[in-house]
Amino acid sequence: MARQTREEIIKNTHRMGAIVQIDYDWAVAHPDLSGGVPEPRPSQDAMITASLDAGISPSELEKGYKDAVNDIASDVFEADEDGTPDAISFFEYYTARTGRQIWDDAGHPGKAAKAIVRRGAIRDTVEWRLLNNVLSNVDQTVFSGDALNRAEALLGEFEALGWTEED
Repeated sequence: MARQTREEIIKNTHRMGAIVQIDYDWAVAHPDLSGGVPEPRPSQDAMITASLDAGISPSELEKGYKDAVNDIASDVFEADEDGTPDAISFFEYYTARTGRQIWDDAGHPGKAAKAIVRRGAIRDTVEWRLLNNVLSNVDQTVFSGDALNRAEALLGEFEALGWTEED
């Protein structure tokens, strides 16, 4: 894979920022389903610009947004597997805002987790968090049998390398 330019990384970060913004806007519009009204904050575009102006590298900012988008996708995926009304509400809200499905923009956590296990290695903390999020749902239906054992082993191997939540 070719190395991304600074401009490509920033463009991708803004794309992910739009997903985070929609998630925030949904939480504001649906406090009954989202656990309450979130604290007011600047737009994602403004936060990305301010972060870059403050000296955060585009690559570090992109990594943070990948984590955020994976967390959103994992939460929606878990809520959908559990059949909760907030998942349906979010799917409808996202589609109304974008004309697309959330999985088209954020990637499907189950498919991404299966790809990691098929590859047989976790590449970075973003992938670790995604796989861990999928497996942390006690009702998860992505893995069973040998595949579940391989997924859990991959998490253990990555954690044995000394990774911590702060990395």
